[in-house]
Amino acid sequence: MKKVLCIIFSIMLLLASCTNEDDIDSKKVESTNSEEVEDKEITIAVWDMYYYNEKVADMAEFDDVCTYNGISDIIVEFDVIRARDYKEFLDKLNVKLYLDEGPTLIRIPDMSFIYKMFKEKGIAEKIDNDKVPNINNIYDFYLEDEVYFVPIGARYLCTSFNKGQIEKLNIEMPNLNLTADEYYDIRKKWVEYNAPIEISWSDVSDIVTDKLNNMNIFSEDYKAINIDTKIMRENIKTMKKEIYSGKYILPNDFTYEDYYKACFDFSHQDRSKYEEFRTKGMSIYYFNSMSSNGLKTASIKTGIMEDRISFPNIEHPKYNVDLGGFIVNKNGKNKELGYKFLNRLLGEEFQMKMYKGKYTYAPVIKTVEDDIDKIESEQDLEPEVTELKNYIHDKMEKGEIKPKLYRNDRTLKTFNLRRKLYKDLFKFIFTEEEYSDEELSRKLKELEDRYSVYLNE
Repeated sequence: MKKVLCIIFSIMLLLASCTNEDDIDSKKVESTNSEEVEDKEITIAVWDMYYYNEKVADMAEFDDVCTYNGISDIIVEFDVIRARDYKEFLDKLNVKLYLDEGPTLIRIPDMSFIYKMFKEKGIAEKIDNDKVPNINNIYDFYLEDEVYFVPIGARYLCTSFNKGQIEKLNIEMPNLNLTADEYYDIRKKWVEYNAPIEISWSDVSDIVTDKLNNMNIFSEDYKAINIDTKIMRENIKTMKKEIYSGKYILPNDFTYEDYYKACFDFSHQDRSKYEEFRTKGMSIYYFNSMSSNGLKTASIKTGIMEDRISFPNIEHPKYNVDLGGFIVNKNGKNKELGYKFLNRLLGEEFQMKMYKGKYTYAPVIKTVEDDIDKIESEQDLEPEVTELKNYIHDKMEKGEIKPKLYRNDRTLKTFNLRRKLYKDLFKFIFTEEEYSDEELSRKLKELEDRYSVYLNE
């Protein structure tokens, strides 16, 4: 009996031993696989505002043409940062950037203050052709002298008109030298011809936002703002007079007060109502500037076929090139793979896929020029399509049109200040209450003092 018990006990020990060894081997394999993944993985940090449906929003076909997980030696993961505004996004991202193994790449929206902050704080890695050889193939006008941002695609947003609507006005079609004054004159004639029209965000942009954007409100040292001025008071009255001129209508049960709230409060109960008519009104007259990428003939050609004709952008004549791309985080993990990944995105294969597809951006490298010219020569392109593209390209080579990303006139603080200030100024415009010059001056002075304090905090 003792012998039987000993045999049973020995078998149990043997089984236990085997089980433990199997577990250990399994953990070893699991650990090895995990290490292999980590060795191949890069992480791209992106703000959730620019990332939904598991795609980078302003690089719509990026996932498809890049086929991240199809690149066997690189595994791409996204670190999606959820934030309500720029400050929260940057605060959350900053925490990750000082980790030993933070995100490899940071997706940069075309906002100069975000790019400048990363560059000035030493977060962005300086890139040369040893790290990313294909940088040599990028057009010079897309790059700064020292490269901290790697552009992958470019977009020039055009001003577009509906040809049929212009013909109704019995006026001469403008040429490529369209000026802001000419544009607003055509717009005025169209509104008067069709009034009343349902107001849209494009109308508010033309009537209010663009004019405010073009006003120099900051002192030279950016430590004060100047809004209690004769020109500001006159502009506010002019804007309000136009809004309440009777040329514009709102949907039923929607007031200008509602509209004002919806413009600035995304959680407002009437936000959905605002979205319903946000693209109406002037959209039948001209399509917003997102409609055509003047650097990509396929985009312009589609517009021509839809009875739309495109012109150089009149809103921002100089800084009007959007660049889609990345910076490399100095503390990022697997930076060598990050360089390799960026180099592939700047390769001719990817850039041509981008050109041929529905991808938002146009190529940024010059080595595909001949291939693109060959494709376009075989297409039945209207003369104005290639003329517009060549016109914009020539302006960029001369330095007369530049990327928005490299502007020097904005910081996060001044950007946020403009948004807060516009919210206050809109109150004077989107109200039926009338202000005397003295009342308006007093209120503007109060804002001026408050925001000047904010600038110096």
